[in-house]
Amino acid sequence: MEARPEPAAAPRSKAALRASLIAQRKAIPDDERVAAAIAVAHHLAAWVPFATAKLVGSYAPMGAEIAPPQLADPSLPVLAPPGFAPHPSSSLDLLLMPVVGVTLTGIRLGRGGGWYDRLLEGLPRRPLLVAIAYDFQVIEAVLADPWDVAIDAICTPTRLVMTGASGLTATSA
Repeated sequence: MEARPEPAAAPRSKAALRASLIAQRKAIPDDERVAAAIAVAHHLAAWVPFATAKLVGSYAPMGAEIAPPQLADPSLPVLAPPGFAPHPSSSLDLLLMPVVGVTLTGIRLGRGGGWYDRLLEGLPRRPLLVAIAYDFQVIEAVLADPWDVAIDAICTPTRLVMTGASGLTATSA
């Protein structure tokens, strides 16, 4: 019987985990990225909170991030990291956010700059937060910092799941 290789040890630091996940994301072929973006757009279009939102914030994809649905619908506002002005609205109903990693409990691992945490802190009303991720980016655990804002839902090419952070469940959403 052939011996199975031991699974690689999980990266211990946020920086190591971030580097590992970004490397995996960069390795995804272009055609799979396009298919992932289309699948995510279909999940969101069928989801009541997205379909009924009056104002949805989104992002401009960087690197190999999944392209959000606004690329198919240019009327959606785009929020992007420094160098771009965020949409000056406190009336966002829903905010699509890229992730490097995210747990099923809603802890988001981003690029490490805290841009979204600061953006959300400045809004008078918190929108429903939706992480857009490849399936491998849904991770078992990551340490949360005190300033981290929990994600309400995660949309991947294969599923849309509620994290419970907002109190919404799959049946109430």
